Amino acid sequence: MRKSILTLASIGLLTTLWAQTPQGTLRVEVYDLITGNSLSQATVRLVSSDSSIDRTASTGSSNSVSFSNLPINLTYTVTVSRADYRTRTLPGIAIVRDTTKYVSAYLVSALQTVGSVAGTVRDAMTNQPLANAYVYATLSNRSVWTLTDQNGRYQIDELPRATYAMSADKRGYHSQGASSSVSPNSTTTTDMVLAPLSEPVGDIYGRIYDILSGNNVNNATVTLISDLGWSLTVNTGGGNSYGWNNLPVRTRYRLAATAENYRTTSRVNILLSPNYDTEVNLFIASVLTSVGSLSGRVYDIRTGNPIPNAFVQVATQGRPISVFADSNGVFQINDLPPVLYGLYASHLDYYDQGLDNIPIQQGANSANILLTPIDMPVGAFRFYGYDFGTGGNVSNMTIRITAPNGLSMSSSSGPGGNSDTIGNLPVGMPLRVEAFAPGYRSRRYDNRYVRLGQTDDFYVWFVSEDVTVGRLRGRVTNLFTGAGIPNAYVSLSQVNTGRWALTYTDSNGNFVIDNLYPTTYDVYVGGTGYYDSVAYNIPVAVGDNLMEYSLTPFNYPSGRLYGDVVNAANNQGISNASVLLIASTGTTRLTYTGGGSQFNFYNLPYDLRYTVIGRAAGFQPGQVSGIEVPAFNEVYVRLPLNAGNPGLIGRLVLQDFNENPAGRVQAQVQIRNRDTGQVVREETVTLGDSGAFTVPNVSSGTFKVWIKARGWLATETDGVTIPNLLPIAFSSGAPGDANNDNIIDDADLLEVLFNFGQSDPNLGADLNRDGIVDDADLLIVLFNFGQQGEP
Repeated sequence: MRKSILTLASIGLLTTLWAQTPQGTLRVEVYDLITGNSLSQATVRLVSSDSSIDRTASTGSSNSVSFSNLPINLTYTVTVSRADYRTRTLPGIAIVRDTTKYVSAYLVSALQTVGSVAGTVRDAMTNQPLANAYVYATLSNRSVWTLTDQNGRYQIDELPRATYAMSADKRGYHSQGASSSVSPNSTTTTDMVLAPLSEPVGDIYGRIYDILSGNNVNNATVTLISDLGWSLTVNTGGGNSYGWNNLPVRTRYRLAATAENYRTTSRVNILLSPNYDTEVNLFIASVLTSVGSLSGRVYDIRTGNPIPNAFVQVATQGRPISVFADSNGVFQINDLPPVLYGLYASHLDYYDQGLDNIPIQQGANSANILLTPIDMPVGAFRFYGYDFGTGGNVSNMTIRITAPNGLSMSSSSGPGGNSDTIGNLPVGMPLRVEAFAPGYRSRRYDNRYVRLGQTDDFYVWFVSEDVTVGRLRGRVTNLFTGAGIPNAYVSLSQVNTGRWALTYTDSNGNFVIDNLYPTTYDVYVGGTGYYDSVAYNIPVAVGDNLMEYSLTPFNYPSGRLYGDVVNAANNQGISNASVLLIASTGTTRLTYTGGGSQFNFYNLPYDLRYTVIGRAAGFQPGQVSGIEVPAFNEVYVRLPLNAGNPGLIGRLVLQDFNENPAGRVQAQVQIRNRDTGQVVREETVTLGDSGAFTVPNVSSGTFKVWIKARGWLATETDGVTIPNLLPIAFSSGAPGDANNDNIIDDADLLEVLFNFGQSDPNLGADLNRDGIVDDADLLIVLFNFGQQGEP
């Protein structure tokens, strides 16, 4: 009796505890999945997760039923059935305290043919299956769902033919959505991955197109492959678009696509950005189109070694297909319609490279591509093809670049084009350039170098196969010994046109230049250790033409002068600037910064001094003087330009003064109106090397230029056009004007006598600039006594 009382007491206690558990209400509403119409006379069964609650109710004439007093610490499964409809089970329903939870149950008529969607939900970072994740299939905002099992698998049955918006969700993870097309009497596989909330995520989407026509390709199957080891597949259904959201960004992706009556295509090396939609379109070839394949290798241009796992892409009309090279640098891209493609390759440790207009024929095709290591400085060539005889454009030109290791790659200007650029080529590496064009003789140029950061124009002058050609052959020798000079260059420039050809001598100093248009050339010859030289107006006739040319050894140690042309206001580099080098001997060189700001001058004698003058559109000329170049070394010069108009670049040759005037002589320069003589610009300049000077900020025009150097008489030059690219040489008047009044007379004699014996370098009486006023200065005055400068 005591035992029975205890048992009843326990039951009463449990009842009391159950009654104290927070509770809520579940309201189930029943609808038709296809039409969305309400369904009455449905039977709804509710079972709790611990099976302690099992209730059944009918909606009667309405479409809903409510279950009250449901503990919120349990979850519930609802099973809904109705005559002439397929049964639907909805698991994992959670209840909120003192609240009515509304659940819509969508049924499918028994008359409908149905299919299923199934798959696996995994952790996107670990690739492990996720149990108890919610998976939804939604059609026109009407959803049915299920839960994944312990292996992350799920299956939703009783789905009519349609494309459903699938989604998966689990606490602690980003949700993910995908589309899935369901067909009757079949199961469509739709896997999903969920990224932890701690992971940054992004989205990917795109469309599938015909690679030739650009038309939509519908009902395509698209597979997304992650480097984390998982893949996802969707079908685009009646459209051509695909997409996945909330994908982890700390991985790389690949995409593959195929469709009925179409071949397979791929894109690789896809990177996503956090909270950003990345568009990746896929292009695919029809099975009705004849196709070819492209295979080759990606090489290191310096070592000749293959580059494993390089990214390789081809594209036609902006429609790309991409793959990765294998561990041996080998790549193969199949199912390419026979058209022209751009070929591109990249790797993290190398500069990327792009080659243009690679022709694909039906069957097997091959092309290699060379990449420059990222630790090497690079430059580029921009090639132009022209007809040597007419000067007209030559289209469909193919350029082949060969490295010293014998590996080569080719690019083309394509039909209708006469130019092509090959970039990211290594500085300091001698490259062989070969050029080909239909109907023309080939060209070859050995030992061609790119410049750092520059894209150098490279003009290829083709000779038609219809032209009877000449050949220049001969030998380049040492002037003193008669020995052949190896690797000397011989460059021909057609007189009055500049159309050129180039070769280098062999180990014995012999050279041959074939396929020359019969005409007259200037021949430029030079070699390492020798002064460059030129032979003008050399006739080349049909057949063989002989030429022997001797060079003088260059005995001076030399160095390099380089620098940047910059805006003086903000120190930013100035592109397309011209830089003029003037040596203390009066010789000059000219270069351009091109698309960058850097300039270079090589092989400058160490025991001379140099001035550099820079000019650019919208800037005044800038000048740096007194530069010394160390032997076997280099010096860097920052060349600042101030904004303004261009001006005069000149060089003043001082009469009877054979030393370098840099920093030692000042001059007054006046720019005068030719008609009125009015001074439009006046500047006091300090002469640079070899008398170089600039007068900035002068409007364009033709002027008279009056120059008066301190200690020399003034001169005036008419007809000077400003701006000028190369320096204009001006001559001074006679020396001896010690008091700087533009006449040599008694006052100058007294000036010298008054300061006789003094050594102040600023004294005007030190006419020969030797640091002391002495007899030599007195003789200069006496020798030129009575002369007067231009007023």
